[in-house]
Amino acid sequence: MAILVLMLPVSLLLAFWISGSITRPIKQLIEQARYIAKGNYHSNVSVDSSVELQQLASEFTSMQQAIVAREKAIEHQAFHDPLTNLANRNELQRVCEPWLTSGSNMAICLINIRRMTEVNVTLGHAVGDEVIKEVAKRLCQINPKALACRLSGDEFVLAFKEYDYSSFEAFLTMLQAHISQDYHYQDILLHLQFTAGVSFYQPGMDIVTLLRQADTALQHAKINKRDYQIYDTHIDKNSIERFQLINELKVAIEQSQLVLYYQPKLNLALQKITHVEALVRWVHPSRGIIPPDTFIPIAEKTMQMDALTRWVMKEAMAQYHRWQAQGIDMCIAVNISAENLKDEQFCYWVIDTLAQQHVPVSAITLEITEDAVVSDPELALKQLSLLRENGLTLSIDDYGTGYSSLAQLKQLPVDELKIDKSFVQKLLQNEADQIIVQSTLQLAHNLGLKVVAEGIEDKATLLWLTERHCEMAQGFYLSRPLPEQQFNDWLSQSIY
Repeated sequence: MAILVLMLPVSLLLAFWISGSITRPIKQLIEQARYIAKGNYHSNVSVDSSVELQQLASEFTSMQQAIVAREKAIEHQAFHDPLTNLANRNELQRVCEPWLTSGSNMAICLINIRRMTEVNVTLGHAVGDEVIKEVAKRLCQINPKALACRLSGDEFVLAFKEYDYSSFEAFLTMLQAHISQDYHYQDILLHLQFTAGVSFYQPGMDIVTLLRQADTALQHAKINKRDYQIYDTHIDKNSIERFQLINELKVAIEQSQLVLYYQPKLNLALQKITHVEALVRWVHPSRGIIPPDTFIPIAEKTMQMDALTRWVMKEAMAQYHRWQAQGIDMCIAVNISAENLKDEQFCYWVIDTLAQQHVPVSAITLEITEDAVVSDPELALKQLSLLRENGLTLSIDDYGTGYSSLAQLKQLPVDELKIDKSFVQKLLQNEADQIIVQSTLQLAHNLGLKVVAEGIEDKATLLWLTERHCEMAQGFYLSRPLPEQQFNDWLSQSIY
């Protein structure tokens, strides 16, 4: 018993020492785990104990390093584009905020690569991805100090902390030359081009405003078929008005805020007004008369061209009947766009509506621009052939300004050409214009086509065209486009 009594405290001391040797490294692991949980991943986990616990500490260190690697990968993905490895919108904002805070002379160049949709559709997305990566590579090479970003499919940004305003246009020209160098992918040769919008920092701006202004400039450049556009407030005003018009155009068509103006065409052989061109105008409730150059591009881009053309066709047919009731026999020309020719039902609608409205097909001429034919020659040929087979007269509008070849012209089932006014307005002062018009007349007549010359502004030009057997003339010398009643009054007093 005495021995047991003496051994008890020794045993307790030994047990305490053994438990301490086990719990001490565990407490160390717990403390270091708490340290890691607070986001501190840059220290090794270690304990002074058995091999097993040291191995556990080593596993903690490996886990810590794995977490660090994953967090770095996640952070990189959050701020970079996965295809090109360029910075993305998040990185653009993160990098530029200090620049804006410090008041740097910052510039944003928003770049849109042209025809990427065609590349993806024609050659496949794999080729499209290679093109995007090549563009990213070229953007990085042009100015290493600029931050190159990819915002979306075919949109990139170059952000400059400091810029020289006076030399920026020269930089854009150099950038276009660098990007447009031929790109060879396997056996495919691609010519890369872009459209750019540029905005410059003004006090109080944020990155969202800079990007919006650059996008406004970019859209303005696209509309005006320019390589680039530098933002100014005038463009922004037009952009806001354009956005408002987009929303209001549908209502204008539905509520008959549109009206047709008529410009006469003189039959040079008969010296009589036998045709008119119907030109649509928008009588806005608050803005007044809006010219077609303003709202027709909006209709084309917002899928409203079909509704607009159908309204014009119906109104032209109604006008035909009103003139017939007054004893006026007049053929009316109506413009149709590329969007109309892409709709295979449009031609059938025209034919059916003419029959329903009891309007003879000889009373309507359809004018089509060269660009409308070039955009999809095969479909355009099919649609125009259908219209021609049903007796409609077809005319190529603005001939000489588009891209149609003589081979295409030979195949098109058209009846007449309209020589663009740019060749006629200064005809007698410009010998080159005389050669172009003379050769066009000979070409058209040899192909069995009639010719309409628009843009006639004086009597001498009218006589010159008459002597060379041009069939019809149109221009301000005869009359500007007029609304119905004013046209009727002009016609009753005209010598033709």
